[in-house]
Amino acid sequence: MQRRASWIHAGSLASTQAMQFGVALILARLLTPHELGLFAIASALTGLLHGARDLGVSAYLQRAPSLDAAQVRAALGLSCAASALLAGGLLALAPGIAAVLNEAALAAPLRVLALGLAAVPVGAVMTALALRDGDARQLARTTAWGNASQAIVAIALASAGAGAQAPAWGQAVNLAVCSLVVWPLRPRALWGWPRLRGWAPILRIGRGTVAGGALTAAQGAAPALLLGHWAGAAQVGWLGRAQSLTALVPGLAGMALNFGALGRWARLHHRGRALAPAVAASAGQLAAIAWPLLAIVTALAEPLVTTLFGPAWRQAAAAVGPLAWLAAATIVFNGLGPALAAVGRPGWAALPQGVTLIAWAAFAMVLAATFGGPDGLLRANLNDAATVRWFAVCWLIAGLAALPCQLWLCRRWLGLRPAVLRRALLPGAIAAGMAGVAARLGAGAVPAGAPEWLTVLAGFAAATPAWWLTVRSARGARPAQPASASDRLRITIRK
Repeated sequence: MQRRASWIHAGSLASTQAMQFGVALILARLLTPHELGLFAIASALTGLLHGARDLGVSAYLQRAPSLDAAQVRAALGLSCAASALLAGGLLALAPGIAAVLNEAALAAPLRVLALGLAAVPVGAVMTALALRDGDARQLARTTAWGNASQAIVAIALASAGAGAQAPAWGQAVNLAVCSLVVWPLRPRALWGWPRLRGWAPILRIGRGTVAGGALTAAQGAAPALLLGHWAGAAQVGWLGRAQSLTALVPGLAGMALNFGALGRWARLHHRGRALAPAVAASAGQLAAIAWPLLAIVTALAEPLVTTLFGPAWRQAAAAVGPLAWLAAATIVFNGLGPALAAVGRPGWAALPQGVTLIAWAAFAMVLAATFGGPDGLLRANLNDAATVRWFAVCWLIAGLAALPCQLWLCRRWLGLRPAVLRRALLPGAIAAGMAGVAARLGAGAVPAGAPEWLTVLAGFAAATPAWWLTVRSARGARPAQPASASDRLRITIRK
């Protein structure tokens, strides 16, 4: 049953990512880098609020041994209160935020995304209940309706000249539609009006999970906010296109492999089983799937960017290499957060994000000391491609700064030694190296002056044998897990 749910969830994620990537390709042709950069900055700011909005509701609903109507109503009440407070604050502060970032046009997409934030609570609670039950069909159905509505609204408004507000309205409509779709599916025995009492057990879990979620959101928002403040929205747009290329498959594979991981690993922990084998297996499988594609994308960066997004986005290719290395390092610890929550240590997941934010603060001080002030001074001292690449390298260094901390957490709380993790990752590293070399050789065989799409096609065709190695690596990445005494007894009884 769990495997079938995982396959359904993986298929839903694949279709979701494919649709969102297709919409991004269309929007890149309809909007300018500056307009998409404005939306990226607005999304980064609202992402900070989404990280703080949950307050432990999702983790509480998934981890509670049993649920009654009072608990679900309390979770719904806390989610409604937090969303209303944050949405109202963003609506009021949108003009001031736009003035601070020297982008007057930023206020409009911020207001639109604030409306979307207010529509989150029902969908968030129902998603947590579906994850608790492993109901992948409900999640897939909800996601499909939300993504379809987002695509239609964003493309229609972009074609009408709405600029940065087009993708903002698409995202807001997505959140609203998801809540409307799940409303008829709510469990009548557990549902009711939001409850303004009984928040204490949720907030006790939220102390750890909110810190981790908020720091993760801040870590993701820092590049867009700093680059937008010191260079401009167009540079944020180019960096965002590069990041979308390098994060597509790692994000998809990570969500698919970690679907229901918190519940599964919590049950293993409660039985007295070690989580290290399961976490190492998840990291090895994810690396075997994602690392070869990252190597191919890095080898074909410039022709791939211009083929997909158009000549106006050529500067984004300068950031693909550093961001691909960052993605490769990040996905190794994709399951660290759920694993720490499963062993009752969710607060420790905030430590790596804190280290990364400290690194970004250091970069901000370097910017202030080097360029004096904002107003596009970084763009004046470097050309566009150099600015984007410089920030991508800063992003990579900030991410790698947390690596020792992540290794220590794996060893301290999960019993996962670096040597075990290294053995699990080795097949993916070998397949990635072969895929990258094959892609370069295939692209180099294309005559000079040929269309760039032909270079991309030749590179991917030459790297096809590496995908076979990837599949073999993914099959062999799961280390053997010794059965517990109860499992051996159950097998003996069945025999």
